[in-house]
Amino acid sequence: NKISGDMQLFENGLTAPVGNSTKFYLTEFIEENDILTVRDGKYAIHFEGNSPTTISIPEVKINPISPSFEDASINFLESISMLPGMQEALDATGYTSGPLPELGIEISGIMATIPEKSEPISINLPEVPAEIISISSMRPAPQTLINVILHSDGFPKQITKAKFDFTFKIPQQLIVEPTQSDVTLDEYGNLHISREVSCNNGSCTEEIPLLINSVYFEPAALRQPDGNIAIETDLVYSGAISINEQFDFSGWDPDLLLSIGAESGAIHITEASACIEKAIDPIEYTYELNDLPDFLQNENTCLDLTSIMINLSVANNSPAALETELKLQSDFLDGSTSGDWLSTLQPIAIAPLTTQDIIVTNDDTYAGTPGYIPGLEALMYRVPRTIKVNATPRIPANEISIEFNTDYALDFGYDINVPISFGNDFLLHYEDTFPDLNLDMSGLSDAATSFELEGEAVSTLPIDLDMTLTPLDAEGNVMQDIVISQETTLRGNATTHFSITVEDRSNGALQQIDAIHFSVSGTAENGGALSPDQYLQFNNLRIVLSDGIKIQ
Repeated sequence: NKISGDMQLFENGLTAPVGNSTKFYLTEFIEENDILTVRDGKYAIHFEGNSPTTISIPEVKINPISPSFEDASINFLESISMLPGMQEALDATGYTSGPLPELGIEISGIMATIPEKSEPISINLPEVPAEIISISSMRPAPQTLINVILHSDGFPKQITKAKFDFTFKIPQQLIVEPTQSDVTLDEYGNLHISREVSCNNGSCTEEIPLLINSVYFEPAALRQPDGNIAIETDLVYSGAISINEQFDFSGWDPDLLLSIGAESGAIHITEASACIEKAIDPIEYTYELNDLPDFLQNENTCLDLTSIMINLSVANNSPAALETELKLQSDFLDGSTSGDWLSTLQPIAIAPLTTQDIIVTNDDTYAGTPGYIPGLEALMYRVPRTIKVNATPRIPANEISIEFNTDYALDFGYDINVPISFGNDFLLHYEDTFPDLNLDMSGLSDAATSFELEGEAVSTLPIDLDMTLTPLDAEGNVMQDIVISQETTLRGNATTHFSITVEDRSNGALQQIDAIHFSVSGTAENGGALSPDQYLQFNNLRIVLSDGIKIQ
């Protein structure tokens, strides 16, 4: 019987003719996907993700301002005594103090002055958030008011109005704005009030509302161990009160008391300039590599990838400068890990209100940069099941302007690009099956119990390959009667002569081969990189029968 010169090895049109084969490029075996890509002509493992969070500082408020001032003493007697003939009339009655005698005299145009007086005011901020070290200025919510109040029940009951002329030196910590046209603020921050106020049955009350635009502390007010901030200051005032209506002073006591006070509700602060130090909750991200190509899914594979490059992009929408440490760790397919967390040697500084890009790598040319992590190659020493990224951002002690109760966005974006460029520890394990071979061995004599397939393998791969072949029958069972031996290592970047021996230990077993299971081990003595243009080609293929007859 004459054996055909063409040998059908595979179905679906893929043949290996006796002679030379076509070049089997890596692109035929390695399909690109979301994880495995080609970058700069090299295969690379690439994936990306992001971890968003927010930064917020709780609200600060000032307790209601409601000081207890000492009443001011006002005495109109001196002004009354200066009216023509009045001193003599009073002397004639022996009057010295208290209610005026009944003289049946009507008077007008009297005035009493109040000399400058200082009263204490406390500005208290309770339960200041722990991240605030000190506050130098604050802005309250819009339309926050403090009222200055003047009141007395000692005016003559006959009058309906009195003239108030007052000057207030508002505490320097409070920057206020008048809301009434007859209230003015001079360049020194002094408040001037000149108005007629209504009186009813001897009682006069007047309120002067003032907008609180801001609060300043010089020096900055420190948060105390009890969590509060307390500032003691003063309200200084002076003034005069005039009564121009005509009235009978009989029985009226010209020595009266005027209460002056200030009053506000709780003052809610919306923004401040403050020294803040804050630890932000750790930002953790776990990337699961669920779509690895087949040749990377064996737990025994050792990648030994030498160059790790991570583009870290941090979008900081807050007004605070940040710094963060970055740590990474892998869980491998074989159940082991990359070891202790791989961490940056120095904090990574993130500017406020910007997006900042940082290269995180083990490349020694980046030594001294914030993103340099020596030993980062351990992250991809074996095939990862998951890669965990941990960032611990914080606001270092710094003076910033910040809005309270505002969520500032912070987003850590990771773009991990790892070229499949490996060291000499690289170890590839890959197993697969060529199914439904339907080998046509009818051209071989029944007497032939073995044959050899030999030729030259031309490889441009940087990997040395060892392959084990196991024949399977139609039911997927290992065929014990067929032995396939292949002891030659196909050298990388070289041409290697190889020989595969197929031995049939029982007549007709060759006809039962339905599939070939193969197991490939690859090593790289000198390291290397994988690229789509690398290939494996078989030349000068020939079958050698055990009796020495060759088919070419």
